[in-house]
Amino acid sequence: MVRLDNLSLGFTIALSILGAWSQSPPNPPPCVQACSDSSAQSASCSSTDVNCICNSDTFANNVSSCIVTNCSPTDAEAAVGYFDALCSGLSRLQTKNTSLV
Repeated sequence: MVRLDNLSLGFTIALSILGAWSQSPPNPPPCVQACSDSSAQSASCSSTDVNCICNSDTFANNVSSCIVTNCSPTDAEAAVGYFDALCSGLSRLQTKNTSLV
């Protein structure tokens, strides 16, 4: 059952990342920041390039996997809020959300 919960959390994080950006997000927990930084690099994005991060399937897949594997459940929940705030408003990604559901 834990594996299914982690998988579900991973999809939730990915959907949040592919969600939508109008407000400034709170600072993420250190574990989430480390996953975000390494995932941005693997997706050829700057860690401060919100458009690149929020539009990258590579980033979404890598950061979700990293967070589920390396962060606490509390940090993973904080990641969902962080990426929701970071990416909220990018309409192109809302179409991707629909196709992932």
